Amino acid sequence: MRVGGLIVLVGLIWPSVSVTDPFPSREPAAVDGSLSERRPTHIKTNQIGSESLKHVYEMVAMAAPQRSAKKRPTVSSIKKLAAEIAGSHDMDTDLVKAVIHAESSFNPSAVSRCGATGLMQLMPYTAEQYGVRDATDPSENIRGGVLHLKYLLGVFDNDISLALAAYNAGVSTVRKYQGIPPYPETQAYVKKVLKLRRSYNGTIALNS
Repeated sequence: MRVGGLIVLVGLIWPSVSVTDPFPSREPAAVDGSLSERRPTHIKTNQIGSESLKHVYEMVAMAAPQRSAKKRPTVSSIKKLAAEIAGSHDMDTDLVKAVIHAESSFNPSAVSRCGATGLMQLMPYTAEQYGVRDATDPSENIRGGVLHLKYLLGVFDNDISLALAAYNAGVSTVRKYQGIPPYPETQAYVKKVLKLRRSYNGTIALNS
C-alpha cells in the first residue's frame, strides 16, 4: 500500500515528467536492409523544490522493508546458557566456560582464519558431526562444542590437558606426539584454558 501511495505522491509532486526510453536501441531494418539508429532521447523534468524531493526520499525509505538487527547476547547470558548445557551433559561447567572464553571471548559471530565459527569455534565438519546447523547460534554451538569436548575427554581417559590439546590441534596430532604437541599455539592454548577454568571455579584470580 505504501508503494502505491508513493507512486501517486510522485505523480502529484512531479506532474509534468515526460519519460521516454532512456536506452537507445536499433530500429527494424529499413527497406534497403540497413539499420537506422534511434537518436538518444532525454527525460525532461520540471524543477521541484528541495523540500518536495526530500519528502519523496522519506516516503521511499518508509516503503522499504525494515530489517531488525540481531541482538548480541550478553556475556552473562552466554555463561548461564553454557552452564545449563554443560550440566545437561554431565560436563564441567567451568571448563566449558573457559573454552568459550579462550576460543571466542564470548563472541557468537567469531570466525577464525581456518573457518572455525561461533562461541566454541566449531569447524564445519565438527559442526556437521554433531548436527549443528547454525554455528553462530549460541545454543547450537555450545551444544556441539560440549559434545565434542566430552568425546575428547572419553578418548583421553578424562585427561583434561590432552583433551584440550586435541580440541586445538586434533586427536591424531596428540596421539602422534603421545602428549601435548610441541606447538607453541597449542601449548599456550592448554595453559590458558586451564588457568581460565581455575579462575571460574574460584581457585585463582583471573589476573593472577
